[in-house]
Amino acid sequence: MGNKATAGNGNARESGVRTLNRFLAQTADGAFVLDERHCIVLWNKACERIFGLDPRIVLGKPCWEVVGGEDRYGNPICLSRCLVSAAARQGRLVKSFEMRILRKGEPVWISASTLFVRGHQKGLSTTIHLVRESWDPRGLEGHLQELLARLEKHPLAEKESLDAKAMPPLSPREREVLSCLSRGQHAKEIARQLGVSPSTVRSHVKTILCKLEVHSQLEAVAHAFQHHLL
Repeated sequence: MGNKATAGNGNARESGVRTLNRFLAQTADGAFVLDERHCIVLWNKACERIFGLDPRIVLGKPCWEVVGGEDRYGNPICLSRCLVSAAARQGRLVKSFEMRILRKGEPVWISASTLFVRGHQKGLSTTIHLVRESWDPRGLEGHLQELLARLEKHPLAEKESLDAKAMPPLSPREREVLSCLSRGQHAKEIARQLGVSPSTVRSHVKTILCKLEVHSQLEAVAHAFQHHLL
C-alpha cells in the first residue's frame, strides 16, 4: 500500500507539473516553480531568456543556487532559508520586489512576484515565482549620471557623433515612451499608462533604440537627456 501511495503521489505531482507547464508557457513573464524543498521543477521559456539558463541545467537544483539574486548594495536576497517563500507559505501577502541577477556574467535587474499554491496532498504544494526584466528605479539616476560622465569625459569622435538634425525624429508616442523609461517604468506599467499593449510598448522601444542608434534603454535615456529630447 505504501508503494502504491508513493506512486500515486508521484503521478499526481507529474500531472500537476504538466498542467502548470502548459499554463505558464503561455505567459510572457518568466516563471519558475519550486517544490517543498525549494528545488526548481519547472522553468519556462521566458526564464531561459531572462536568466540565460537552459532548463536542463537548473531543474532539480535549489532556487537560491540558480537565481543568486542581490539587492542594489550587493547583499544576497536568495538564501537557503528564503524569507519570501516562507511568508508566502504562511499566507502572508508578498509584494513584488526588485533584485539584481547575473546573466552570462552581466548584471540584469528583474522584478519578482511570488505565489504559493497549497496542494491537497502532502508534498504537492508549490511556490511559483514570476519574474520580468526591470529597472532599479532608485539607482536609475546614478546610472544615468555615471553614463553621462563617461560620455563627457570621453566624447565621441566627430565622425562618430550623432547629428541631431540628421537623426530620424521621434514620434510623439515614442517621446512618451522614452519619458516613461526615464522614470524607470517597465513595459507593463507604460502600457497601462498609455492604454496600449506591452507588445506595442516593446515595439516602440525597439524603434527608439534604432532611431537613436543605441544598444540599450539606459543608453537611450542618457542620450535623450544629453540631446535635450526630454
